[in-house]
Amino acid sequence: MKTILIMLVLLTSSVSFGQVKVFLHSSLKTDGKGVSLSDIARIGGTHNGAVEIDEIMIEQKHLENGYISRKTVQTILQENGITGVVYGTSVRLLPIDKKNGSVKKSSLVDRGDIVDIIISRNGILIETTGTSLVKARPGDKVTVKVNSKGRRLKGILLENRKVEVGG
Repeated sequence: MKTILIMLVLLTSSVSFGQVKVFLHSSLKTDGKGVSLSDIARIGGTHNGAVEIDEIMIEQKHLENGYISRKTVQTILQENGITGVVYGTSVRLLPIDKKNGSVKKSSLVDRGDIVDIIISRNGILIETTGTSLVKARPGDKVTVKVNSKGRRLKGILLENRKVEVGG
């Protein structure tokens, strides 16, 4: 009898608290204003909360680097009390030219260019310089060589020739 009661409680709790599945798009053409979660991802699963997931707006600070990472989306879900799984790595934001509606060309980093490297792990932030080992645009995954040690690291190219490593 206890076993049946425990199974009933587990079954009831899993039905009443569904899990949201967020499938990130690879990119989004945007003017950088008014971006919602449904703009950057396909949302599936169930959610019984007060917040409409499709209507959650992405804060401007998350749009400035040229991409939105999976970690950022997970944080946004948690801040809104939503339990979910995020699929995908990041969404590359492609800025639109307001004059003609086409995608603006982002600054390009060539192989061999000097970049600033930002390493963030366990609350510790380290900034150094390095050399890009690949040609890339903001939002792309890149491999860099740290100039002081020669060590190779992988990260995401941000605007202004900065590479974010870790997370």
